[in-house]
Parts: sequence; structure tokens; C-alpha cells
Amino acid sequence: MFRDLATLMNSPLRIKALAYILKRPNEEGTAQELASAAGTTREAALRELNALVRLSMVRARGTVRDRKFVPEENDLLYEPIRNLLISATTPDKKDILNAFRGVRGLRLIVTAGALMDDPRSGVDLLVVSRSRSDAAIAKAVKKVEAIAAIPIRYAVLGVEEYEGRKQAYDRMLRDIFEYSHEVVLEKSD
Repeated sequence: MFRDLATLMNSPLRIKALAYILKRPNEEGTAQELASAAGTTREAALRELNALVRLSMVRARGTVRDRKFVPEENDLLYEPIRNLLISATTPDKKDILNAFRGVRGLRLIVTAGALMDDPRSGVDLLVVSRSRSDAAIAKAVKKVEAIAAIPIRYAVLGVEEYEGRKQAYDRMLRDIFEYSHEVVLEKSD
């Protein structure tokens, strides 16, 4: 078992690949999706996913060209490794603030959904900003994705739109604020 654990933790990308699969227990993942979330190539992602298959931590389905990967929930190490990886790869407040450092006009950042290990919310990251179309926000989200090793479902709202949705008790906002969430940044005008 020690040898398997050493092989499992052999590379940072393999750890991210395992976290990517284990954080999404009811979803299939592909090498391309992992590559996008982890900021690497499809080939590197596929190599690490195949290593996880050989270690019996992950199962592969489909053809060689179109493989989908799911966690091997019957493995003895599944639950302890899942808990460890969720705590180790979930970005904390400081990580998220660092990712958004330099982004102007931010008014509110809230983590929810997968970033809180709560699949009930449809959004993982809510960003309220004066400028909705800021490329720096997309770049910051990519940094958060690289830390979390999962694709982040995010919403960017302008301040007025956020206030209007809040007053209307919008479903998206309700799903964020009624389930597990954390306010990372809150500024008033």
C-alpha cells in the first residue's frame, strides 16, 4: 500500500487529476477537461489519468480516443484520499484574493458550489464588478481553476444587475446564498 501511495502522489499533475475526478463523483471527466482546468496539455492530462487507472483509483469508460474517467468508489483509499484532496486543493480566501489581485472595480466575490464541496449550487464563484467584461476577471478565474483542479462555473454581474437580481430574489443568487457559501470580498461604494 505504501508503494501505491507513493506512486499516487508522484506528480503534482497526478494529484490535480485525482482531485479533479474525486471532486466530481457523479460526473465523467475527460483528459481535455482536466487539461483546461489544470492549465496543461491533453497528453499530459491523459498520461496522469491513465496512471490513476493503473492504480485502481479511477475507472475509464469508452474508446481510447474518447475516454471518460470516473472515480473508483470501491477502492479502500477512496474516502480518505478524497477528503485529503478536497481540503488540500480547495482554494481558501487568501488564494482567491491573490488570484483576483489587480482586478479593478470588484465589489463582491462569493464562493459556493464545488468550491464549498456542495454540489447543490449551480455557480461556484460569483463576481460582482463595475466592469462585467473585464478580461482580468476571466484570467483570475483561470488561476482559481488551476488551484482547484476543476472547471469553475462562475457568474460575473454588474453592480446594478446584482442589486436588481437581489431584490427580485433571483434563483441563481438564491441557490448561492441558501447553500454553503463564503463571502471572500465585499466592498461598498
